Amino acid sequence: MKRFIIDGILILLLVAIGSNLMDKEEINLDEKLEEFEGQINNKIPYDPYDYDPVYEHRQSKAVGLAVKSGEVIEGIVGTGVEVIASIFNAFVE
Repeated sequence: MKRFIIDGILILLLVAIGSNLMDKEEINLDEKLEEFEGQINNKIPYDPYDYDPVYEHRQSKAVGLAVKSGEVIEGIVGTGVEVIASIFNAFVE
């Protein structure tokens, strides 16, 4: 009989804790949704006429570096293929 009463109390305790946690999650979720919707409404749209010459300069440097890196890699791969082809031709002949 004591075991039955203790089990009942533990089940009630677990149900109370679970319902308490569920209530907190719903409140936090609603608050987060309202906050997110408020942030979306307050955002300033992107202005395409806003010009930043420093960004353009940095972007140009990045593009130049990418092109030079691509040329170097292309040269290395091309030379490697030629060397492997000449070694293969030497073995075949």
